[in-house]
Amino acid sequence: MIKVITRRDEVVNQIFTFNNGWTVSVALGNGSYSSPRGHQGLNPERHSVEVAVFDNNEDLETRWVYENLYNRDIGDDVTRGVTSNELAEVMAYVARLPRMEE
Repeated sequence: MIKVITRRDEVVNQIFTFNNGWTVSVALGNGSYSSPRGHQGLNPERHSVEVAVFDNNEDLETRWVYENLYNRDIGDDVTRGVTSNELAEVMAYVARLPRMEE
């Protein structure tokens, strides 16, 4: 399922929920950790977005995903400056994860 939320015409949040129940949330625009700042949407000027990952229990698992996928600690539950290539890798990884026990 894909859901798009716009908050106060500043932040666009695209939510991708996979069949395993895991979710990747992608935010861009003012008030997010994306570049360039502002509400330009997904256009050629967009360099990076903000990403958060949730398991099927709605627990934030972004740090865990980055530790397992890239062997690095991002130091937060949300990661900033995610490029399109990195976003594709994260989404493919998350889509293959098993459903967490509830």
